[in-house]
Amino acid sequence: MIDIEDLATDAEAEQKREPTNDELRQCTFLAEQILRKRREVNASKLALAKLEKDLALLEEVTLPDLMHAINLTMFKLGDGSVVEIRQDCHANIPSADSKDPALLARRDAAFAWLRDNNQGDLIKNEVRAALGRGQDAQAAALRDHLSRLGVSYTTSETVNHNTLKAWATDRLKKALDIPRDLFGVHVRNVVKIKGK
Repeated sequence: MIDIEDLATDAEAEQKREPTNDELRQCTFLAEQILRKRREVNASKLALAKLEKDLALLEEVTLPDLMHAINLTMFKLGDGSVVEIRQDCHANIPSADSKDPALLARRDAAFAWLRDNNQGDLIKNEVRAALGRGQDAQAAALRDHLSRLGVSYTTSETVNHNTLKAWATDRLKKALDIPRDLFGVHVRNVVKIKGK
């Protein structure tokens, strides 16, 4: 039969025991290893950021500029990979979390433009629960219902980044109106390399 008092005494004795020099050396060694690994991780993050910046410069500026200068849109490498320039469109609507009044005003204007130009279905409403694109009426009804019940709630409206990018790209291809400044639209040439 196990005596609970004996267990308590053993645990108390273990807590009072002084660590040996070997145990302290092992703790020191492991703590120093942690510090070295942290430095290695930080150095690797910095190196990766530099590599990504260098790659972006080559893909987005250096090679596209050279190809444009020599009137080349596509060529093949010796291994059969195809190198070509494509236009890449970026667009954004500022976050509701922004503290900058100018960005918040641009956000409000972007949502108003989408609604005024029959593009409101891009907007996703959130009222404590995510509602799909184009569900403005349901979001309003839910807010009204929650208010009548005395339930506090928060709301937010978003447009998915990839959805906005695809929408802007499509409008530009079709030469449809899009206020570039309002949606932060930026078009750039990017080199794409497809393997065999």
